[in-house]
Amino acid sequence: MAGNDILKKQRPQNWSVTLFRRPGNANRLGLGLRRSTTGRVFVVGLSGDDPTSWHALASVSIGDEVTRINGALLRTLSHCDVSQLLDPQTKNGRQNGRLVLMGVCHYGNPHAVHALIERPFRDALVGLQSSCNNHEYPEILDLADKGLVTDSVLRIGDRVRSVNGIRCKISEQNLAALLDSSGRYIAIMAERVDTEDGSALIKVGTSEASSHAGRQVENETKGTICLRQRCTCLYRFVLSHSRATAKLSEAARSSLLSGFSLDVNKSYTSIMRKEALISSRYRQF
Repeated sequence: MAGNDILKKQRPQNWSVTLFRRPGNANRLGLGLRRSTTGRVFVVGLSGDDPTSWHALASVSIGDEVTRINGALLRTLSHCDVSQLLDPQTKNGRQNGRLVLMGVCHYGNPHAVHALIERPFRDALVGLQSSCNNHEYPEILDLADKGLVTDSVLRIGDRVRSVNGIRCKISEQNLAALLDSSGRYIAIMAERVDTEDGSALIKVGTSEASSHAGRQVENETKGTICLRQRCTCLYRFVLSHSRATAKLSEAARSSLLSGFSLDVNKSYTSIMRKEALISSRYRQF
């Protein structure tokens, strides 16, 4: 049964969006298309200039195939005909203000999370810190208390896949640079990795986060929480307490780490690597 569930997640998913052109901004749809040599049309770009477009395009990702526009099957049309469908004005001179697009998401991800953030002024703090952690995409390590992402759907542990349509692969793009160069609206698409017990991560910097993290550390001997979640829990616990008390004493820190038991010996190296990261962050407070 589990194998069938995996296959279902990997099957292409259909999507449908309706876009409306705004007066005076007729040429901006927030969507870039390109026709392949085989006649198929794919999404090659997503623009964050218009928040309305981003809300409509929440189910669309770069690499998806667009199959129909306003009911017309694109594979049966020429390049000129497809361009005409996207033109702000129709052949009879009328305004082409409403577009209904249908397509297929070949790389559909049921764990995708879409966040639209509005920057009130140019130097506003986004408040997102990430790390490579040997993954293909940067992983969120911290969400600043007063940052723009505080009230968004993003959580610690999410892996950022794109910012304003630009993929954030570690070898290609720097996440911080992408966020800094973004305009007023920042559209972030992240991947949420499920935990073993299905529990949701909590936000750093709150008393609830501290107490919950402490309870999870005390219950480590039960062996019900995966290694990665335990490390993240420890990181949040140290960070949140550091904010509240300026610095943890060495005795308190040693006591915390001594209670962090390991049930699998081969995981010791991974724990030490995470501890090095925690230590480097701990010294900043």
